[in-house]
Amino acid sequence: MGRPGILLNLGENSTLQVTTLVDTGASISVLSESLVQEYYTSRKLPPLIQASTITAQSATGHSLCLLGQVDIQVPSVGLATFQVIKGIKETGSHQCILGYDNLDKFGFTLDKKQLIWGDQVYPVQKYSLGISLQIMEHDPELESLLNEFQSLFGEAGSLPAARVPAMTMGITGGPIHQRPYRTALSKREEIDKELDAMLELGVIRPSGSPWGSPITIVPKKDGTLRFCIDYRRVNDITVKDRYPLTYIQDIFDHLQGATIFSTLDCRSGYWQVNMAEQDIPKTAFVCHRGQFEWLRMPFGLSNAPSHYQRCMNQVLAKHIGKRVMVFLDDIVVYSPDRKTHLKDLKLVFEELREAGLTLKRKKCHFLKEEVELLGYIVSKQGITAQPQKTQAIRALAAPTSVSEIRSFMGMCSYYRQLVPNFAEKAEPILALTRKHATFKWTAHCQASFDQLKEDLCSTKVMAHPNPNKPYIVYTDACDYAIGGILCQEDDDGLERPIQYISAQLTSTQRKWATIEKEAYAVGYALNKLRCYLLGAEFVVYTDHKPLLSLFTKEMRNTKIQRWGILFAEFGVKIRFRPGRNNVRADMLSRIKEGTELALIDSSTEWVELDMTSSPPVLADDLDREGLSAAQQEEYPEEWKSALEPDTGYILHKGLLYSINKPTQWSAKFPRLILPKEYRNKVISACHEEAAHAGLLKTMLKVQGGYVWPGMKREIERTLKQCPHCLVHNSREEKVEMGEMPIAQSPGQVVSMDLIGPLVVSEQGNQYALVMIDHWSGWIEVYPLASKSNAAVWHKLRTEYFPRHGACRVLICDQGSEFKGKEF
Repeated sequence: MGRPGILLNLGENSTLQVTTLVDTGASISVLSESLVQEYYTSRKLPPLIQASTITAQSATGHSLCLLGQVDIQVPSVGLATFQVIKGIKETGSHQCILGYDNLDKFGFTLDKKQLIWGDQVYPVQKYSLGISLQIMEHDPELESLLNEFQSLFGEAGSLPAARVPAMTMGITGGPIHQRPYRTALSKREEIDKELDAMLELGVIRPSGSPWGSPITIVPKKDGTLRFCIDYRRVNDITVKDRYPLTYIQDIFDHLQGATIFSTLDCRSGYWQVNMAEQDIPKTAFVCHRGQFEWLRMPFGLSNAPSHYQRCMNQVLAKHIGKRVMVFLDDIVVYSPDRKTHLKDLKLVFEELREAGLTLKRKKCHFLKEEVELLGYIVSKQGITAQPQKTQAIRALAAPTSVSEIRSFMGMCSYYRQLVPNFAEKAEPILALTRKHATFKWTAHCQASFDQLKEDLCSTKVMAHPNPNKPYIVYTDACDYAIGGILCQEDDDGLERPIQYISAQLTSTQRKWATIEKEAYAVGYALNKLRCYLLGAEFVVYTDHKPLLSLFTKEMRNTKIQRWGILFAEFGVKIRFRPGRNNVRADMLSRIKEGTELALIDSSTEWVELDMTSSPPVLADDLDREGLSAAQQEEYPEEWKSALEPDTGYILHKGLLYSINKPTQWSAKFPRLILPKEYRNKVISACHEEAAHAGLLKTMLKVQGGYVWPGMKREIERTLKQCPHCLVHNSREEKVEMGEMPIAQSPGQVVSMDLIGPLVVSEQGNQYALVMIDHWSGWIEVYPLASKSNAAVWHKLRTEYFPRHGACRVLICDQGSEFKGKEF
């Protein structure tokens, strides 16, 4: 917006006038590193830059390298927080940007024509960062080329199959069939929409296959839902496709010298590849609408990435290494100049059209001088690492205790062979860990700390990925953050880092169980490192041993289901490593807690929607229209309140939800307010799903999706009337022990009991009925296939009594097999 000059007071008795861009579209305020460094250097002040866990992007979509944050004392305003940015490339010529986080604090009055600050009035003018967002409208040659290949971008509502090899699955067993997962009523609408759309596109069809895998719904980062199939058991019996992936360094070598780039995106690329006819039944999936099977290649199959790479390599074989490079679904066209680039684009378009592939125009980027590719920024200046690759290390705050020093030094020591003069550089910090040392963080300690962080991020330590070698991923989680490192051994056998990652946990995520946090750390790492790990061989090391067996059985927890599908897609191998040996990831998971802000790194696809997603538990077949009418009748005041903001109630798709926590220990997310006529059905469904558990477990299950006044009393009353619980939980009065009768003759007093279960015999028997005559001590044993009272009575009636006659007293214990009406 405008360019008012404001005085920023960065220290005592000092002011610095700087031209400031007031940007109403920026969520944070930033100062350039050069501005901050110039001030502190000239005044010989100790560094005041604090650690920050914020990640941000520029208007161009590139990640910004934030070095930390500073608190600025602004005249007539007070203390304001600014993020410190490395360089000003993405902010034009402005060394200071004032975002909306500080607009209220500064007391600006802003309209379309002017900005008023105190007694100063500044004219407002539209300001552009010089980004060509509408390049196609201003480039007739490119527009002409795209019009010539208009068929390449397809038509809405159609997705023809490409002329590429069909995918075969390589199954070694089966068939495998699983029951469908239960899904919430509100999510069934999304599933129905997806099914209808896929049926219309012709990528699925109804099925009668003996195979069947369940579906689950995964949130996308834009808030919509992704339709996924849980193919874990199918992948377990699949022979892995070992088609080689392109060496990433070879891709970058070919891009050297290019000055202009275009990136292409296939529209639903997997869905353009046919499935082999004999394998179509094996892709079958089940849901509430029945059974369907895939005619095109679905997501979730372990061999899908390798086959897709094979197809793209075959289609563009004549041009790979000359004008185009392909890595899975990343296609980049590169040229030395603009004129050549248009010709190269035409040649690539011709091959894609010949193969029948369809592109998604909105996701294609043409004639760019800089593009993001495989975790790097590619431009005519060369290949540079994205700032977030080392941002997790740069964001580490200075240690505040000896234990934090040891954690940091443990990570540094792992790479000490790669850091020149490591012992000398680390000495000021290590001195604080020695016996009888007083902990005092000095300027020398800070300098040593900063130097070691820089060394960990330097090219001497950081390695380029080699997809022909296995990767190693270390992950860890603590109460408030997660961390991880992607590593690989070099030719000398030394393990070198490729990328560091870390993230703060939200307030909801901090309430998760430890095993869920550890699993989330692995899933977050997979998504952040997707360009390296998808289709590659790698091992994940964790210090949480229960994680090894978490995904080996069916889980009702929908989070675990989603993560399990993600792990299966990558073919994750999880190994245990004790915490004392996992110091690198452990350090990154203990980054200092910062202010929680609504900032999301857009490169991360792993987004939890606990605060906005639909209730996780809904009974089947609730009538939405009747439910809405009943809510309006029983809760008219709450319904009116939902029409206003910040009342604790919201309306979503015609239904009333409460966003208030039912108890102080509950998580905060929308819960459906349930009218009386629907409560018994919901309670019964949740009680049954909880395996007829008691009041507490059933109530927690209900509170996972619903709320109403007097819930506890109503659940308690319903459980007392549960027929199943009345039968199986009825208390039985124990019979008092009597005197043992004394036998006066053979067959007068007989004892009996059961032994088993034993090893099953060839006749199918696994129990033994033992009969003992008290007078003579005579013992007889009869084999039984089961221990039911009918089987026991049948053996007595047909074998024992006909041979010995009926006894006067028959003694047994209170086992259920001796309690039938026969006795």
